[in-house]
Amino acid sequence: MYLIILVKYIIIKKKFEKALEYYDKALDLETDNVIILNNKALVLCKLNRLENSLGYYNKTLKLDSDNEYALEGREEVLKKIKNND
Repeated sequence: MYLIILVKYIIIKKKFEKALEYYDKALDLETDNVIILNNKALVLCKLNRLENSLGYYNKTLKLDSDNEYALEGREEVLKKIKNND
């Protein structure tokens, strides 16, 4: 839990690459944690790594198909991908 709070602070400071490092460490410990997966997807989206972001949103939804944050995030990423084409 401490790690998630730390990463949220890093995101507020807009240090997204650093946040990814911590999310990767957190995922090493809890590979199926939907909060971590969803937050990593959000950070990847902020970095415009849309395909990777979409993958993490899909992983989140595979574990929790009703996760509103992941559903909204995936929709946002799909719109960005469409607009980039």
